[in-house]
Amino acid sequence: QGGWIPSETFNINVWLTDIEEGFAGLTWDLKPNPSNGQVQLSFVSDQQHSFTMRIVNLHGQTIAQRELKVSLGNQSETLDMSHLANGIYFIELTEGTLRQSRKLLLME
Repeated sequence: QGGWIPSETFNINVWLTDIEEGFAGLTWDLKPNPSNGQVQLSFVSDQQHSFTMRIVNLHGQTIAQRELKVSLGNQSETLDMSHLANGIYFIELTEGTLRQSRKLLLME
């Protein structure tokens, strides 16, 4: 009594999001969030960056990937994600050894 009795085994996947270990001189955001599929990816940067951008589902599978260059100043990109099923996705930016991600909820 009072002890734990294991009844089943399960795995837990943990995603760390919105970690700001930082890209030097850059802030970025996704809007609207939640979204119906048209997502505005906005950047403000005081230097140039070259990223690999990935869209990742909750299973860790890469749905889409492309290279993205960010210039000085304000910049935005529109992501058309309307062909994807409703659910939670992560937009991940990688530059060298640095990586940041933002969680995005798609729903109609």
